Amino acid sequence: MEKLYTDNQYSDMACEANAEGKKLIKVQEEIEYEVTVYEWEKKIIEVPIYNEVGEIIGYETIEVDDYTKPIIDPETGEQKYHIETRTKWVERLEIVDNSENFARCFFNTSLGYVRRKAFVKATGEYKDFLADMLAGMEIGQKIITYNQDLQPSFQLVTAEFIQECKDQYNNDFYGG
Repeated sequence: MEKLYTDNQYSDMACEANAEGKKLIKVQEEIEYEVTVYEWEKKIIEVPIYNEVGEIIGYETIEVDDYTKPIIDPETGEQKYHIETRTKWVERLEIVDNSENFARCFFNTSLGYVRRKAFVKATGEYKDFLADMLAGMEIGQKIITYNQDLQPSFQLVTAEFIQECKDQYNNDFYGG
């Protein structure tokens, strides 16, 4: 089986999948591809025929390509060839949705999905949104939320949003 990716590509896509709350999978599939087959004159050879114990019991005459004698196209002066379609098994990478991981990374509110671990630009740290940041939330403050395709947008904090966050915190802590 042919891998259609490098170790570096695997690593990069794994990081991308994690950042998006998705998972990276390996997809194995049979694909068609074209190959150029050069044409050669034929020659007749004899090959031995063996019995069950490996003794030669005769010879068979077969026709094979003579790789010392290419067939030349009289119009172009180049070796004749034809194109054949073949199949092979390959393995490629694909990033797919991971609802379990998405739920671990985001929670849903009336303003959109909120990332549980928020990046704080000022310090370069990640903070737990509910445990570390909820207490300082104020109505009218700007926050980043996401839609289901993880497209970010800025929203203004509402009283309803703060209550949803408190409910989510309690639900996480006590189970729901």
